[in-house]
Amino acid sequence: MLKYLGFMSLLIVKLASGQDGVDFAQKDPFVSDLYMKGEYLVYDCKDQHWVCTGRPEFDRCGNWRKQAMALKETNLRCAPFLKLESQSKCHELQIKMAERASKRFCLHPEALKKELRY
Repeated sequence: MLKYLGFMSLLIVKLASGQDGVDFAQKDPFVSDLYMKGEYLVYDCKDQHWVCTGRPEFDRCGNWRKQAMALKETNLRCAPFLKLESQSKCHELQIKMAERASKRFCLHPEALKKELRY
């Protein structure tokens, strides 16, 4: 608690002295416990959202998807989409894709065919 108060006091002093504040959320390389910020677009089927993440998470998603497809699991965990030029380009596309979230990315192709028949 004392460390926290000391940090806040230091921050207040810096802000009072005219220095710009620091947006710590922008400096944090992690989006969440699962994802780092990056230029790779992935759809997270479990939490139903798009995320711009790093190469390790993109590759992990691809591996999970391949395993689930081989095991013919109906529900897939995620869908790796593509690598963009930069994190900012990825974020732009992520915003555009937000309205296009669909469970079609999250179903095994055979399960999707069955669902489309009904």
